[in-house]
Amino acid sequence: MSREAMKMALEAIQIMKAGHCVEEQIYMNKTIAALESELAKPEQEPVGWVYQGTFDKAFHSCDSDGIGAIPVYFSPPRKEWVSLTDEDMRMLVDQARKVPTEIPCQDHNERLLTLADAKLKELNG
Repeated sequence: MSREAMKMALEAIQIMKAGHCVEEQIYMNKTIAALESELAKPEQEPVGWVYQGTFDKAFHSCDSDGIGAIPVYFSPPRKEWVSLTDEDMRMLVDQARKVPTEIPCQDHNERLLTLADAKLKELNG
């Protein structure tokens, strides 16, 4: 999503939030916080520009206003770490307390750490 689209979405949600029930406002507040967090990050600037040759398909250096110019970045933007929410933690503790019959009984703390590790891998790829 472009920065301009994020700004438009943020403004729309802030305007619409007033007429909704508490549960919807909580969700909207999370969405507003996520958009504000993304918009607070600095935009990454390209370090150069290239175009792909028609015949040789190789990439060649060019100016930013060249036909078919593709921006080149020094490194990909870093993905922000996603932590467990309070709700995630409560759910994981509840799951760790339940021991399925097909799984040998594990120590509660070991099971909780295994579940938390799996959840964090899911959230952060």
